[in-house]
Amino acid sequence: MISNPSRSSDPRPAHRHTELQALGLSPERMQKAWLRNERAACGDADCLRGLYSERIRYLESLVRSGIAERESVRVEADP
Repeated sequence: MISNPSRSSDPRPAHRHTELQALGLSPERMQKAWLRNERAACGDADCLRGLYSERIRYLESLVRSGIAERESVRVEADP
């Protein structure tokens, strides 16, 4: 994927990485497992494109659910 400029310049994964860390998750460990288990199974660019898009959606859902959970805790704590 790095050789594909349309993907290598995509800022979303780096941004999600920071957000996941702020939520107390370990994006480094998550990424290593994903590379080992998911990405390694792809053999061509089409497979990688689909897997990459799926991964971004997954990370975005983690961030959204984590932010929503934080907001609900904050609201419950307010008098």
